[in-house]
Amino acid sequence: MLAYTLRRTLWAIPTILAVITACYLLLHLTPGGRSTARSICRRPSWRI
Repeated sequence: MLAYTLRRTLWAIPTILAVITACYLLLHLTPGGRSTARSICRRPSWRI
């Protein structure tokens, strides 16, 4: 049981790093930015 737990824990480290890297790349490769999003939301036509 200890070997199974150790193996699962060791596999969790690269999995978490892969997820973090994928999220980072997706956030930085998408067009636009925070300032663009704010200016779109502040248009009077978008307010209810």
